[in-house]
Amino acid sequence: MSRGFYEFILKLVEKIESLLIKGTIALIILLITVQVALNDPINTDLQLKQLPLVKKTLTYLKLDKLKNYVKDFKATESKPANQANLAVIAEQQGIIELKILNSNNASQVKVLVNNQVRGTFKDDRFRLRVKNGDEIILDSKMINKGLWVKVTNLSDNIQNFQEGEQFWVKNNLKQLRRVELYKRY
Repeated sequence: MSRGFYEFILKLVEKIESLLIKGTIALIILLITVQVALNDPINTDLQLKQLPLVKKTLTYLKLDKLKNYVKDFKATESKPANQANLAVIAEQQGIIELKILNSNNASQVKVLVNNQVRGTFKDDRFRLRVKNGDEIILDSKMINKGLWVKVTNLSDNIQNFQEGEQFWVKNNLKQLRRVELYKRY
């Protein structure tokens, strides 16, 4: 009787193992299919982001990271911030913080976005809200010596800048880059 029970347990374990493997494979195929469907540029008519379950899930995932940035967005100051507003802002804007490493007169360096002056450095730092495609330019025409400008902080949705990255600017206009934001759903 114990031998029959032992064989029964072995067969049961084999069946459970087989089901787990098949289930894992099916789940992986499902995840890949969903990713392809969300990223497919041909299916723009699907509007998967508008489904209530998808919208709620995506907003929930972004909310924790955005709480630190809410006070920096002027768009949310006039009305109460809710999860939907935060998700829209996150897709449209990012934050880059620049620091001048070697200057006593950093207040003379202008920061331009899309050829419009956004301001000057205060205490060797400048915090900048950007959108996808914005062109960031530093104007150091008033300063004759070379300056090192470092990216000290940035939001996680900015694709083509890196924290710690440095730029050399000397007595001219220095185009840093066009901002590229990660595509988010």
